[in-house]
Amino acid sequence: MDIRSLPGGGSFLARIVLPSALAIALFISATFLFIIPSFERNMLDRKRETIRELNNSVHSLLEKFYRDEKAGLLTRAQARRKAAESVRALRYGPENKDYFWITDLGPTMIMHPYRPDLDGKDLSGFRDSHGKRIFVEFAEIGRHSGSGYVDYMWQWKDDAARIVPKLSHVRLFEPWGWVTGTGIYIEDVRTEIASLEASLIKISLLIAGIIALILLYVNQQSLRIERSRRRAEKLLSESEEKYRKLVEAATEGIIMILDGSLVYSNRTMLDMLGYDPEELKKLNLAGILHPDSSASFEYLRELLESGGTPPRIEAALLRKDGENFRALLTASKLRFGGREGFILTVKDIDRHKKTEEELSESREKFRLLTDNINLGVFRVDLPERRVTEANPAAARILGYPNFKELSRAGDDPLRPFESAGLLAEVSSGKAVREALVAILPGRPAERSVLISLMPLPGGSEPARYCDGLIEDITARRKSEAEREKLLSELQMSLGSLNQSVRGIARKAAACPLSTPIDKAAEMMTRAESSCILVENGGEFVGVATDHDLRSRVLAGTTTPQEPVSRIMSSPLISVPETALLFEAVLLMREKNIRHLAVRDASGKVVSVIDEKELLALKWYSPAVLMEEFARASTVQEVIAVKERLPRLVKTLSDSGADSAGITRLITAAADAATARFVDLAARALGEPPVPFAFMALGSQARGEQTLATDQDNAIVYADPPPGLEKTTGEYFQALGEQVCRWLNEAGYPLCNGAAMANNPKWCRPLAAWKTYFNDWAGITDPQALLDINVFFDFRCVAGERALETELRAHVRAAVKGRKIFFLNLANNALLFKVPVGFRGAVIVEDEGEHRGTLDLKQLVRVITDFARIYALRGDVAALPTVNRLAALAEANILDQAEKESFSQAFESLMRLRLRRQAALAGAGAVPDNRIKPAELSQADQLALREAAAAAMEALNKLKYLVKFLIV
Repeated sequence: MDIRSLPGGGSFLARIVLPSALAIALFISATFLFIIPSFERNMLDRKRETIRELNNSVHSLLEKFYRDEKAGLLTRAQARRKAAESVRALRYGPENKDYFWITDLGPTMIMHPYRPDLDGKDLSGFRDSHGKRIFVEFAEIGRHSGSGYVDYMWQWKDDAARIVPKLSHVRLFEPWGWVTGTGIYIEDVRTEIASLEASLIKISLLIAGIIALILLYVNQQSLRIERSRRRAEKLLSESEEKYRKLVEAATEGIIMILDGSLVYSNRTMLDMLGYDPEELKKLNLAGILHPDSSASFEYLRELLESGGTPPRIEAALLRKDGENFRALLTASKLRFGGREGFILTVKDIDRHKKTEEELSESREKFRLLTDNINLGVFRVDLPERRVTEANPAAARILGYPNFKELSRAGDDPLRPFESAGLLAEVSSGKAVREALVAILPGRPAERSVLISLMPLPGGSEPARYCDGLIEDITARRKSEAEREKLLSELQMSLGSLNQSVRGIARKAAACPLSTPIDKAAEMMTRAESSCILVENGGEFVGVATDHDLRSRVLAGTTTPQEPVSRIMSSPLISVPETALLFEAVLLMREKNIRHLAVRDASGKVVSVIDEKELLALKWYSPAVLMEEFARASTVQEVIAVKERLPRLVKTLSDSGADSAGITRLITAAADAATARFVDLAARALGEPPVPFAFMALGSQARGEQTLATDQDNAIVYADPPPGLEKTTGEYFQALGEQVCRWLNEAGYPLCNGAAMANNPKWCRPLAAWKTYFNDWAGITDPQALLDINVFFDFRCVAGERALETELRAHVRAAVKGRKIFFLNLANNALLFKVPVGFRGAVIVEDEGEHRGTLDLKQLVRVITDFARIYALRGDVAALPTVNRLAALAEANILDQAEKESFSQAFESLMRLRLRRQAALAGAGAVPDNRIKPAELSQADQLALREAAAAAMEALNKLKYLVKFLIV
């Protein structure tokens, strides 16, 4: 059979025979050009490694005799002789004829097992058959390299008549100046390669034969397939032409009509009419048309015959059972096998209309649902940035009375989401889930909302629309903030640390597991309890609360007749009655629960703590201390209240309270004492001539005051009327002196730098203070700013806060865009060097009275200076350092990792400071900021190292800021 006689025979050769032959050729070429040379190289490498290791083993043997010589067991001559004889006897290899030899660096042959005639001879003139002075080369390698390889010509093992190529490894044995050697014969490798080549040739021939057989088989199959294909094409050609036009609309009914007969109908059409194929073929078109639709169909037929384009007409069709249904008919003319006809496409609009009605009903239900819930639902046109649909809740949350007003607002309602990058994200095809966004929807107060956006599929094009859900969580966040505040106050409360839960626990109602929910609710009402314990087998297994009733029963997910076990929370979380209130609060916070069971000494649940009971315990709050300050009527009473502060701080520190809460308490006490002193001084001096603000500066202004603190304060008073400048100044000067004196008596030492209200320089009218800040913003000498950092953190603690607000607005405007001002502040901050040494170790003072200690205040100052500089430059209004860092991160001035690192460093340093100060205060000593790192626990030492590293990073960022400002 000639392959070329087949249709496509040449293509068969090109597609099958030639690639197969090419594959065989490539296989053989790869074998001889790459595989065999690679195998030869690898074999030589293995042989080289083998003789090197064998030679090393000989050195181990020589080392043994050398040790015997050193130990005095043998003389050198005996040791060398025994070593040479031992090496002479060594053999290896397949025939046990491979050997070792020894020369010295002369070179003189010490020992050769197969050439004893060379023993003791000088070999410097010995050459192989190619003229190489091999023993001289051995000695040179030993002398210069210690070991190496040499190739040369040598006799075949013990056959002196046969000279072949050899590769040897030599190594110097330094103690005796010997060079040992052994080698391999290249002939061995060549023999193995020849064997491999022979095997590969046989395999290649075998593969070529197999491929030839496969080609023959493929050729036979191709011929058989070609003959079958031609027969199938002939049989299917008429059927293909008949049915090809009927697959265009498989979901609609299709009928082929030729000469008035229904020659074919698809399955959809048969299902519509209720006939089987043979029954339908016996009918004509009039048999399935309702008489009322005959005129419409005749009109359609006339249009087809005249060559016009027929419209879609609505007609009634008859089913087999006599029922009729409305359908849309579309016809297309065709000619098939010399016969005229047309294809009729039928769409059941009865079913379509029913579906539309169901969809309309569902849409109405959805509209009613969305119109009556507090969850906002809306749709956004992303390219045009406008809301196209929204329920009333969405319009209300976004600050508009209805959707009509919302749609008129254009892109205004979407600007907060645009600023947060949410619209860009959803435009790229990504879904946004529960993003927290702050908006100002035409209200004086900011609102917090959770928003989710889902892009609608748009094929290959970017999403044009997205659907959104929006929920106003302002009230929830406010409630959570109030709860967090309560928990913080409880945590700081001395009373809560010493009071057990037994004092406020109440006996709760109880019921069996199968009690209906409505009965359980009645029992809760009778017991005047907000929860009920659920028991099973004599043990309490869960608790149902009024919150469960609201969220599950009233919401409709559970009926009142179902057992209480359907809504209870299980397992029951409890504490022993000896637990402290602080521990109970922490557990409630950790588990996010509102009720906590209390166990007696036997482990039995006897009562329940309600979160509302904790909310009622105002006497546990540090507000008690503030109230006592407010009630103090004399200076001595104020001082007496303040003297309780160190003991309270020590108790809080020992209990593990967070440093932020403790510093807020210390600051609040200082604020209350200052405000009371100002009030007492004003009563003594008379009514102030003009409004004024007594300002706290520095750490007190930031809410970060500790026990080791001095006074930093100032007075700002309204500009006096003309002619009253002197008397007004004298009044406030007297006020400042009195307040500062009383603060000093209360334990707040006078400031060494005199940054106090008793200094006439810092007791000035508002206009003078504005001039101060204008001058400071324009100073070009960094030294002039060294002592005024404290004035950029100020807060009114007594008097008119409006003066603080006006002055703060002026400061923000004065420093805005002043590169030289921020450059000076940054350079001053960089004057401090973080005490970090090798591998991040913290360096302590090595001499003087503070030897071995570290001043934590200086490390804290790095973080506070950094936060202040960046906050002023970024127009951040917050004062507390941690709040400033958070605001800088929200403004993308800091990344999240930097914010977390600096905040954690600040918290760790403040915690260590407060612990040190509380310990000194408890011992009756003066609190300070110095610690001994060597006395800290490993965890605290690690925290200190990490804080120092964060301070270094803060200084590095200030260095980059300096470079940026200089450019």
